[in-house]
Amino acid sequence: MYKKKIAILSILLGFYGASTTSLVASTNVTTGQTDNTSAKKTPKPWKLGLGSTFESNLEETSSTDYSLTNTSYGSLKLTLDNGVSVSTSIAIDKDLQNDRETTLRDSALSFSKSLHKFNEQLSLAGNLSFAIPLSESSQNITNLYTSIRVRPSLSYDASKSMIDGLSFTYLPSLRTYFHQYETKSTGGSNTRYALSNRLVVSYSLTDSLGISFDNTYLRTWTYQGQSKDIYSLDQSIGYSINDNLAATIGHAIGGSVLAVNGQEQNIDLFNSQTSTIYFDLSLSY
Repeated sequence: MYKKKIAILSILLGFYGASTTSLVASTNVTTGQTDNTSAKKTPKPWKLGLGSTFESNLEETSSTDYSLTNTSYGSLKLTLDNGVSVSTSIAIDKDLQNDRETTLRDSALSFSKSLHKFNEQLSLAGNLSFAIPLSESSQNITNLYTSIRVRPSLSYDASKSMIDGLSFTYLPSLRTYFHQYETKSTGGSNTRYALSNRLVVSYSLTDSLGISFDNTYLRTWTYQGQSKDIYSLDQSIGYSINDNLAATIGHAIGGSVLAVNGQEQNIDLFNSQTSTIYFDLSLSY
């Protein structure tokens, strides 16, 4: 059950692109920390991020179904003179409980830019990313060449109109995959297209402490036209220890929207068998 859930959530993480970059960014958004020195210092054109995440399910530690994994990641972001940011990342998963397997995740090369600021509260940005198939699954099972994702993001700061410290970010995205074959080496169908709707609600309690609700609904299509709906719900609390170091704890759940019979809805806010909890520590420079 747990490995099946991890496989489903990996689709979501891969859909976001450089997933480790999302981990670092989500911590900064969650805490809502402001840089009081930005007006005095010239911003660096680059940013380096390092981090580590520990994630486990809710089974008893003595159970054979108990799972504990560690993800170590690094990211690099470079901001060009024209305002375009170029970023990439690398992430390695380590099973700490069962077979102790170490796996490399796919990476991505992403380009992002602020597109328009409608007013002080509402702004639009865009992101274009290309997958780099580094994982064993992409190279030997799905035979992925690359994928291209287009993702606009609409951000709304509700501090003035609603509640101080409250913000919303809506991130719809479309991804097209390019595989060597339409089917996997294991016999299943490869994904051709994926459409995602993601809404992040963040609330800053203080300059260094905040909470975040990250919700995603994803639909995928195979080359044969078969579709599948997947959901992901994440709730976290983030704390900025200083300008460079942040910590996050959270709960995540996700999986197929429909039950095995293909008719009943299967969306849970919490489930002792499929929920996971995590702790993330990230360093940015």
